[in-house]
Formats: sequence, C-alpha cells, structure tokens
Amino acid sequence: MTSGPAMAIVAISFVHILLEGVDQFFVQLIPWQEHTFHKARSIGLFIPVILHIILTWQEIAKERQTSWMLSFTRNELKYGFIIVISGFILGKVIFR
Repeated sequence: MTSGPAMAIVAISFVHILLEGVDQFFVQLIPWQEHTFHKARSIGLFIPVILHIILTWQEIAKERQTSWMLSFTRNELKYGFIIVISGFILGKVIFR
C-alpha cells in the first residue's frame, strides 16, 4: 500500500470519527441516557473506524520499516490534516 491511499483511509476515518463520533459517542454515550442497546451499537460502530486508523498506520510503518511516529512525511500529514478539516466542514454543512 502506498502512502497516498493510506493517508486517504486515515483521513476519512478521522473525518468519520469527528462527524459521527461527536453525535454517537459524546451526546449519547457520555450522559448514559440511552438504552443499553444504543450504547452497545455506538461502541460497536466506533471500533471499526478506530481499527481502520490503527491498522493502516501500522501497515505503512511496517512497509517503510520505521516507527509509527515517522511513518508519514510532514507533507503527507499536512495534506491529511487539510483533508480532515475540509471533510469535517463539508460534512457539517451537508449533514446538519
């Protein structure tokens, strides 16, 4: 896997965490006002997104034979940050 698709996976997963995580996790899970099924569903839907980030990041680090902290270059992280911020703003505008 090259760094371009890997950064896209990581960035999209971060956007998903920001958009859906705020609603599902912080609004429903933290106050403990939902039923047990809704809590389990929120956690169950959150785990795969986190695994997308961890496993993709691990794969790039293994492919480049470096640590996790050095697996993406500064430019890749910069573009990933731009994608995350743009995706978050676009998602908030579309999914009000």
